[in-house]
Amino acid sequence: MAEARATGTGDGYEEVLIGVRGGERPFTVEALTDPGRIVVAIEG
Repeated sequence: MAEARATGTGDGYEEVLIGVRGGERPFTVEALTDPGRIVVAIEG
């Protein structure tokens, strides 16, 4: 199980923390456009 929380914005950036139960897990991050977004894939 994973949980994400936005922690704030500033200077055109937004910070999001992602927590995963059960300890560290492998993940990948990909930047996509149109619309702009970040995709975080957590394995397991």
